[in-house]
Amino acid sequence: MSRKICRGRGRPKKRLRDCPAKIIMYVMGGIPKKRATSSRGGQAMVEYVIVLVMLTALVSVTAVLLYTARSQSRRAAELVSSEYP
Repeated sequence: MSRKICRGRGRPKKRLRDCPAKIIMYVMGGIPKKRATSSRGGQAMVEYVIVLVMLTALVSVTAVLLYTARSQSRRAAELVSSEYP
């Protein structure tokens, strides 16, 4: 059995695990999956939703930090501008 080419011409079909080259190509993305068209749309939508949630969380945390910074700076400005007796 030759391990250089694992195509299986004239022989029964080989399993993926019988050929190291096919395993490497499968892991690297060289062999397409048979049902890739039906699951790709759902995966892209999930990724977009995750990014949207992360972006919303980032904006809300930034807004809270800006609010607290402004309130602290307002208190510091009142203390500086107050008159000492």
